[in-house]
Amino acid sequence: MKDTLKTSKFAVITFLIGMIAGIAPFLFMQLLPSMLNPTLSTTPTDYTPIIMTGLLIGAITCIIFTTSFEKRDPQDIFFYALGIPAILIATVSNIGANFEVEKAKEQATALVVQGPIIPTEKADSIEAVPRPESHQKQEKTTFLDSIIGTAMASDRPKPIQIASSGPNYLIVIGEYQSAEDAWAAHTKISGMKLRSERYVQKNLSVKKLNGNRYVLSYSTSHSAKDAERIYKILAINDPQFAVRIIKY
Repeated sequence: MKDTLKTSKFAVITFLIGMIAGIAPFLFMQLLPSMLNPTLSTTPTDYTPIIMTGLLIGAITCIIFTTSFEKRDPQDIFFYALGIPAILIATVSNIGANFEVEKAKEQATALVVQGPIIPTEKADSIEAVPRPESHQKQEKTTFLDSIIGTAMASDRPKPIQIASSGPNYLIVIGEYQSAEDAWAAHTKISGMKLRSERYVQKNLSVKKLNGNRYVLSYSTSHSAKDAERIYKILAINDPQFAVRIIKY
């Protein structure tokens, strides 16, 4: 009877040690981000899985260490039990990472194979937009300067109406309110190394559509099939752009 009571006591102690060791790591993972960054907004945590995990690890610890409790220090049992959550976290993290990779592969494959509805529109008119002058003279001009300036202005290139013998396709990655905004985006993206450039070299240009719309195109294609291929590459590798195709 005495041995039974002693075994029951050891079982309860090892269970409690294992449960605390099982709950502590998961609880710290939930609480530490909020403690270190109070302004961080987090979704309410469901503690039921954490408690269930603690009970399970407590039961495992009880089964393993009850009979040898007298031969071990409680801290040794705690550290042994603490290793079980570490293994579980590493296993779940690897499974989660593999799942995310497989999910990304499936999405990319579906985008390429299933042929999504590609946003395409037709432009009645299209013009190449020259780069605007970044700086203009602010000082007063003399009469002679004004004559020279007028003569130079008359020699500046006018917007060129693009003529095409057959259908062409712009792969557009942005639309803007003005030529200045479009060229600012052109300058910014020109200095960026996009993932899509591994497969299709970018050839950025600013165009004016239908007289009042300014767009930035990634490149131009002479075939619908090639335009769709570039669209898919951009959609997969650089999803930050609202890509569409414009036929003219």
